[in-house]
Amino acid sequence: MLNTTKVNDLRVLITGATGSLGKNLVIPKSIMPILLSSKDADLLNREQVRNVFERYKPESVIHLAAMCGGRQLSVEKPADLLTENTLMAINIAESAREFGIKRVGFALSGAAYASKFHHMRKEDEIHDGPLVAEDYAYGYSKRFTEVLVRSFNSQFDLDFYCFVVNGVIGNNMNYEESKSIVIASLIQRVFLNLNTSNSIEVWGDGTPLRQYTWAADLSKNIFWCHNNQKKSTVLNIGTNEVVSIRNCAETICKYFNVPKNRLYFNKSKGNGKMSQLTDNSDFVRESGFKFRDFDSSIREVIANYISVNK
Repeated sequence: MLNTTKVNDLRVLITGATGSLGKNLVIPKSIMPILLSSKDADLLNREQVRNVFERYKPESVIHLAAMCGGRQLSVEKPADLLTENTLMAINIAESAREFGIKRVGFALSGAAYASKFHHMRKEDEIHDGPLVAEDYAYGYSKRFTEVLVRSFNSQFDLDFYCFVVNGVIGNNMNYEESKSIVIASLIQRVFLNLNTSNSIEVWGDGTPLRQYTWAADLSKNIFWCHNNQKKSTVLNIGTNEVVSIRNCAETICKYFNVPKNRLYFNKSKGNGKMSQLTDNSDFVRESGFKFRDFDSSIREVIANYISVNK
């Protein structure tokens, strides 16, 4: 059971303020956020992290910052993904402990779960099975974070917890090719070929399964967790709606008014992880939250993307 005792902290330090999720946060009026980006401090540098805590004196922390991206980044920089995400989590945890901050939430990723086709992973499966897809290094860094949370709570009597997000879609996604998720990459690829007759490449055969959650929904859920979630627990807080990569690509084409027969599924690129699915039933049962559907989310993202890139 989740602890329903409300956290009344006002000054909440939130890392990753310029990331895809951080840029879409809807901040409750009840808190005074301290929004931290990489321009404000290098979270890989312990002394800089310590200085942030000393300067801003937060009462609690939500750690969203991460080095992450698409398949290309996972293939090219697995060591960076493992070490940087691990070191950031350690520096946040150590600084919180040093400054007497008990309440810290750490964002995990669905990449931490082993892939099993059509199987939605529950929280108690976070360490089940090896990670063998391209994003193994990123996934293991998130598994480590869960261990970090439990061990710090046990040894130092803290109040750390973890929440798992799946794919994030919103109006401020990262569209840089090497760092973008599938959705953002496809949106940009279709847009750049609106006035051409070129085929639009999609990596793989389109059958892998994914979940993409509207960023504002995730934002609300993160703050719900910060107020309500019990220490040392893990909660999946993303949507349960499942879409295939083919469905993603065809939906994007629909809202760009591009015929879907222009899509070229390049099977030589491989499919990557066949499924990355989380089961949010525990979170929904406790919170009563209802998620925005994928189709309307994509429609709004594309309308916004077109307006910005006219």
